[in-house]
Amino acid sequence: MHIAFRCDADSTLGSGHLRRCAVLAQEALDNGAKVSFLMRTDANPLWNSYVPAGANVSASTDDDICDELIRWNEKVSPNILVVDHYDLVRNHAEHISRSGARWMMFDNGQTTTPIHANVVHNALPGITESDYAPRTNGRAKLLLGPSYALLRPEFRNTSTPAAEAKILAILFGGGSDRGMILRTLRAIDGELPDWERHVFITSANTALGEIRAWSFGKQNIVLHIDEPHVAEKLRAATLAITAVGTTINELACLGVPALGVAIAGNQIPGGKLWDSAGALNFLGEAEHLSDDSLRVAIVDLATNDSARKQLAATASRLVDGLGASRTFAALSA
Repeated sequence: MHIAFRCDADSTLGSGHLRRCAVLAQEALDNGAKVSFLMRTDANPLWNSYVPAGANVSASTDDDICDELIRWNEKVSPNILVVDHYDLVRNHAEHISRSGARWMMFDNGQTTTPIHANVVHNALPGITESDYAPRTNGRAKLLLGPSYALLRPEFRNTSTPAAEAKILAILFGGGSDRGMILRTLRAIDGELPDWERHVFITSANTALGEIRAWSFGKQNIVLHIDEPHVAEKLRAATLAITAVGTTINELACLGVPALGVAIAGNQIPGGKLWDSAGALNFLGEAEHLSDDSLRVAIVDLATNDSARKQLAATASRLVDGLGASRTFAALSA
């Protein structure tokens, strides 16, 4: 079995695409498969640390990303090509299929355009095969729902430690947070005096210097920069506020109740679906969210124990952390 991945990761795009591909890649390697990557980064070593040892990595350098992908696919000859790249899926899906490649795409159900991929992966809650019927005509294998969420093993359900402190985890992806970390810290400055604010951020975030400066001397703010043990740290959180990306699945698996904010347009459908499932309080798009609404939402949930417990219980029922093994099994069948 040989799985090839095409994705990008840089300080603007963030790490979510690469993180989920890397999880599936590691599952493949653990099962004796061969793994190849074609990817483009901004040379930040953080992104390289996600790619599992044992994978063959090629750098994407051609401006014609579609022709480059097809040439590379012909060269490495994988059994399945996994494409986690919005431009390729949105604008070149038919071309990829015509090349003869057997491939999987990630989808969030945001569009109604026809699907040309052989396999569709959508880990959002509330999605059914009937939702895809008009787009696939029954031609694609569908891997739907949070049971297919691609999470590292350390996020799998385990007992939650007894709370030693009230902790608000603030995390908005591995790249740009679109200003949401500072907005959150400022919105609740003076509120929740008995709560610690734990900020998870990477060195790729260009706002890191400003966040450090604003947080300096504040005893209730802890910065986790390039934290290698994210699951362990998040497991102790009482509440989280996050972008609506792959982190939602991680928090759900850990049983951490969460508030979600869309910092990119493609996160809006996911936020609404998680909210409808009762597993997230979705606050909408960052650009339309007032600082006062942000403050009220955080304080209200932080001070409502029963609401947090209900959110956590619903979310943890949806995600068991075994999505990588399910996905690999489906691709190998």
